[in-house]
Amino acid sequence: MGIRIGVILLVLSAWANSMLAQKTAIDYSEYYEYNEALNFFEKEKFASALQNFEATILSISDPYQEVRVNAEYYRGVCALFLQHKDAEFLLERFTIEHPDSPWVQKIYVQIGDYNFKKRKYKKATYWYKKVKEYKLKGQEEIAYKYKRAYSYFYVNNYTKAKPGFFEIKDLDSEYKDAATYYYSHIAYEEANYQTALDGFSILKNNPSFEPITPYYIAQIYFLQEKHDLVLEYAPPLIDGEQVSVERVPEIARIVGESYFVKDRFDEALPYLELYHKETPEKHKVRADYYQLGYVYYRNKSYEKALELFSEVTDEEYEMSQLANYHMADCYLKLDQKPYARSAFKQAFEMDFDAEIKEDALFNYAKLAFELSYNPFHEAIVAFEGYIEDYPESERSEEAYEFLLNVYMKSKNYEAALNSLDRISNKDQRTKEAYQIVTFNRAVELFNQKKYDESATYFNKVNTYSVNQDLIAEAIYWKAELAYKQGDYQRAANMFTDFLLEPGGFNSDWYDDAYYNAGYSYFKLKNYGQALGMLRKFSDNYSGDDSRKLNDAYLRIGDCFYVDKKYTQAIGFYNRAISLNELGSDYAMYQKAICQGLSGDTDSKISTLNRIINSDSKGRYVLDSKFEIAETYRIIDNDTKALETYLGIIETNPSSQYAKRSLKNIVFLHRRQGNNTEALAAFDQIVDKYSSDKVMNEALQLVKDIYIQERGLSAYNSLVTGNPILDITTASIDSTAYQVALDSYFDMSYSKAKDSFEEYIGQFTPGLFSVEAHYYLAEIYFEEGAKTKALANYNFVITQPVSEYSEGSLKTAATINFNNKYYDAALNNYIELEGVAVQKMNLLEAEIGQMRCYYELMRFDYALDYAQRVLDNGDTPVEIKNQAYMIRGKIRYDKGNYDEAYYDFKEVQKAVSLLGAEAKYYMAQIAFDKGAYKNCEKEVFELIENFSAYSKYKFEGFLLLVEAYVALEDIFQAKATLNALIENANEDWVKERSRARLVELEAIEKAALEQGEDNDVEIELFDEE
Repeated sequence: MGIRIGVILLVLSAWANSMLAQKTAIDYSEYYEYNEALNFFEKEKFASALQNFEATILSISDPYQEVRVNAEYYRGVCALFLQHKDAEFLLERFTIEHPDSPWVQKIYVQIGDYNFKKRKYKKATYWYKKVKEYKLKGQEEIAYKYKRAYSYFYVNNYTKAKPGFFEIKDLDSEYKDAATYYYSHIAYEEANYQTALDGFSILKNNPSFEPITPYYIAQIYFLQEKHDLVLEYAPPLIDGEQVSVERVPEIARIVGESYFVKDRFDEALPYLELYHKETPEKHKVRADYYQLGYVYYRNKSYEKALELFSEVTDEEYEMSQLANYHMADCYLKLDQKPYARSAFKQAFEMDFDAEIKEDALFNYAKLAFELSYNPFHEAIVAFEGYIEDYPESERSEEAYEFLLNVYMKSKNYEAALNSLDRISNKDQRTKEAYQIVTFNRAVELFNQKKYDESATYFNKVNTYSVNQDLIAEAIYWKAELAYKQGDYQRAANMFTDFLLEPGGFNSDWYDDAYYNAGYSYFKLKNYGQALGMLRKFSDNYSGDDSRKLNDAYLRIGDCFYVDKKYTQAIGFYNRAISLNELGSDYAMYQKAICQGLSGDTDSKISTLNRIINSDSKGRYVLDSKFEIAETYRIIDNDTKALETYLGIIETNPSSQYAKRSLKNIVFLHRRQGNNTEALAAFDQIVDKYSSDKVMNEALQLVKDIYIQERGLSAYNSLVTGNPILDITTASIDSTAYQVALDSYFDMSYSKAKDSFEEYIGQFTPGLFSVEAHYYLAEIYFEEGAKTKALANYNFVITQPVSEYSEGSLKTAATINFNNKYYDAALNNYIELEGVAVQKMNLLEAEIGQMRCYYELMRFDYALDYAQRVLDNGDTPVEIKNQAYMIRGKIRYDKGNYDEAYYDFKEVQKAVSLLGAEAKYYMAQIAFDKGAYKNCEKEVFELIENFSAYSKYKFEGFLLLVEAYVALEDIFQAKATLNALIENANEDWVKERSRARLVELEAIEKAALEQGEDNDVEIELFDEE
C-alpha cells in the first residue's frame, strides 16, 4: 500500500490513554468495576472494559456523578474501538447530556476521526467544525487540521480545504508533503499554475509523489503555453519510469498538442497516435479527434483524417465547422466531389468563423455547379446567397458568372426561373438565360402533357428579344400545342408563322414545320394547302427519319387521291412502299384502289394479292380480300367473286365483311339465275343477322323469287312484326334515325342525344339500333357520363359483329380499366382481339390484356402479352416502355435482377415518370445485390436526369441513405438526410428523413459511447 496519511496512528487510542493517565491520579478505589474497566481499557481489552463501564453506569443512579460521567464517556470510546453501530450515537448523546464536560472537545475530534477513517468525509467535516482549535496543540493540532482540510477537499469544498493545507504545508510533520500536494492540486484546479508548479516542484523527488508530480508539471507547462518547456520536460517521461503507465497516454497528448501548436505536425503525429490508441473512447473529447485528424490532413493522410474528422461533426461547435471544412478539402484531394460538396455545405451553415464560412459557401456553390448531381438546385441558392452576403467580395463577379452558367445548365427550370425573377436589373446575358430557362420549362411541361401551363411559359420567351432563334422555336412549340389540343387551324397558322420567323430557318425544326403544317391542313381537309406543305417537306428533306418521310408520302398520296389524280397518287404511294416502313401496307392498299379507279383492274387485283401474300395477319389482308371479291363482282367474274366471298366467310365468320360477303353472294346467285342458291344464302342472313339492316338489303334482292318460290303468306309472315323488314315501320324507323344522325354530324349533340334516346325507345329492335346505341354511347362518353356510355357500348357488343363492334369494345374496355374493373376490361380486350379488323385495335387489345393481367396479378399471362407488345413493330415507344416496365417489375419480384435490370434500362431512356421509376428500380437492384457504390451512381443519375419527378427522386435519396449506411459512411448518410429535411417540400419525405436521422444518431451514440467531459481527471491518493 502507498503512503498512508492520517488515520493509521490510532488516534483514538492516544486520546483514551491520555485521559486514563489523568483519571488514575484520583482515588476511585471504592468503584471496583470502574477501576477494573480502566485496567482493561489500558490493556486495549475494549470488550471487557465496555462491560465493566456499563456495569458502573448501572450502579450509580446520579447521572451527573463524576465516575458515572467518566464511565459513559469511556463506554462510547470503547464502542468506537469495537466499531459498534451505536458508538457515534453514544458519544453524540454524551455531548448533549454533558455539554460542559472537558470530554466534549475530545469527542468532537474522536467522532470526526472515526468518520474520516470510514471515508465519511462530509460527516467528518460536521464534527471537525465543532472543535475549538485553540484547545489543540502541537502534532494533535496539525493532524486535526490536515484531516479536516482533506475532508473538505474530498467533498470538493476547496475554499475551506485550501487554508487548512496552507497552514500546515510548511510545518514539520508527517502531513507536510501530503498537505503540499493537495494545496498544489487545488491551486492547479483554480488555474493558479505557478503556485501549483512551485508546490509540485518541491515534491518531484519525493518517492511517494514521484509517479504523479511530473504529470502535473507537464500539464502546467502546457497550460501556461510554455510549449518549449513541455517538449523539453515531457518526452523523457513517456519512455522512463518516473510516471505511472496509465499517465503515459495523457502525457503523450500534451507533447503531441505542443508540437501541434508549433505546427510541427510530423513530430506531433506519433504522440497523438499513442494517446488515441491507448485511451478508451469514453475518455476522449472532441478536440482529441480533431487534432489527430488535422495532423493526418497536414501529412496528406486524407482517408485517416476523414475518419477522425467525422467524429467531430455531429453537433454545432466551432470545431465542427473546422472539421467539416477540412473534410471537404480531404474529399477534394481524394476526388470525391459529391462528399466534398456536402462537407462544404455543413461548414458554411455554421457561423463561428466568418472567413471559413465565406470560403466554404463559395466552394460549395462551385461544386454544386460542377457536379451533375445537383438535386435541390443548391448551386443557384448558394451562388445567390454568396452574391447577397458578400457583395464586395473579390469573387463576387466569378460567382455571378457561375450563377449564369447554372441557369443554363439547370434542369429544375422552375427553381431557376424563380431565381432569375429576383434579379431586378438584368443584363443581356441574364435576359438570354431567362429566355432559355422559360423555353426549357415550357418544353418540360409539354412533355408532361400540361399544355395550358406550357403555353404560358412559351409566351414568356417573348419577354426579352435577345435570342431570336428561341422566339421562333417558341412559336413552333405553341403550334405543336395547338395541334395536340385539336385546334388545327391555329396550328397551321402558327407553323406557317414559324417558317417566316427570322430565327426559324436556323432551327432544327424547320423541315418538321412544313410536315406539321401540312398535317394540320390535312386534318382540316384543306388538301391543296396540305399538299403544298408536305411536298416542300418531302422535296427538301435531308434527315434520317424515314418513318416521317414515309408518312409524308402517304399523306401526299392521299391528297392526290382525294383530288382524283390517281397517277400522281400512285407515284407517292410507291415512294412510301419503297421505304418499307410502318404504313407500307396502307400505301399498297391505296395504290390498288387508285389502280382500280384508273381502270387497271388486273394491276389492282395483283397489288391486293401482294398484300395478302406478304403478311397473312396484316392490317389490310381482309380489306384486300373483300376488295378483290368486289372487283371480280364488278367485272362480272362471278366465279372468282363467289370463291373469294366464301373464303372470307369461312376464315373470318365474325367480321363485318362476312355479312357483306353473304349479301353479295345473294346478289351474284340472283344475277346468275340461281334462285335456289340465292334463297339459301338469304336464309343464312335471316338466321345470323335477323336484327341487322343487311337482311332488309338482301330481301330487296330476292323479294320476288321469295314470293314466287315460297308464297305470299310466307313472305307476309317473314316481314310482319319485323321492324327491319316491315316497309312502313322501316320507313318511319329510317326517318327517325336519320333525324338523330343529322343532328349528330351537325355537332348538335344535345339534340342528337334526345333524338337517339327517342329512337331507341320507339324502335326496339330497330333497323338502326346498333348505330343509335353506338352514337349515343359516343355522346355520353364525351360528356363524361361514362356509366351511361358503357351501357350503350355493351348493347353494341352483344349484337352481331358490325362496323361498330371494334370501337365499342375498345372504349368499353377503356372505361372498365379506368374504373379498375379489370376482369370486365380483360373480357372486352379478349373479344376485341378476336374481332379487330384495324391493325391498331388489335395492338390495343394486346396492350389492354397485358395491363389487365398485370393488375389481376396473373403474371405469366402478363409476361406473355408484354412480349407480344414488344414484338409488334407497330407498338409506339411509350407503350413499349410500359411493356418493359411490367416485365421488369415481374422479373424483379421473382428475383431475376439481371433480366429486370435490362428491362428497366430500356425504360429509363425516356425522360418521363415511367423513366424515373425505372431508374429507381435500377438503383434498387444495385442495392439488393450489395453493389452500394453502383447504387450511389444510379441514384445520382436518377437525380440528374429525372429531377422533375419528385416521388422517385426522393425515394432515390432515401435509398442512397441506406447505401451509405451499408458502406458505414454515417457522415454522408446524415448529410443526405439533413439535406432532405432542409430542402424537400413534401411532408412524407421530411417525416421519413427525420425518423431515419433519429435512428442513425441513436445507433451512432450507442456505438461510440463518447464522453463529453472536457475536464482533466486526476486520480487522488488512497487516504485510508
